[in-house]
Amino acid sequence: MNIKKIIAIIASTALTATLLASCGSSSSGKTAKKVIKDGKELSVLRVANMTGQPDQYADYIGMEQGIFEKYGISLETSEYAAGINTVDAIATGTAD
Repeated sequence: MNIKKIIAIIASTALTATLLASCGSSSSGKTAKKVIKDGKELSVLRVANMTGQPDQYADYIGMEQGIFEKYGISLETSEYAAGINTVDAIATGTAD
């Protein structure tokens, strides 16, 4: 067996192991927060929005139209002045 085949086998094995490991469940042990509204159990989704961006209004429209509740989601939104703040919110766990 030549060296290229050996390297290809090792690389594919490492890639497969990495992909399988990333498919596992979260080790943090956190469970999704649930709320009861009008007798229906809703999963809480915390969204971080950058102020003034067009996509931030989609959240509010969806909440007003009842789209999130229809699919079992209670949406909590937070607005941040800069994009890096939204990333920080996700990294620190204050937003999903």
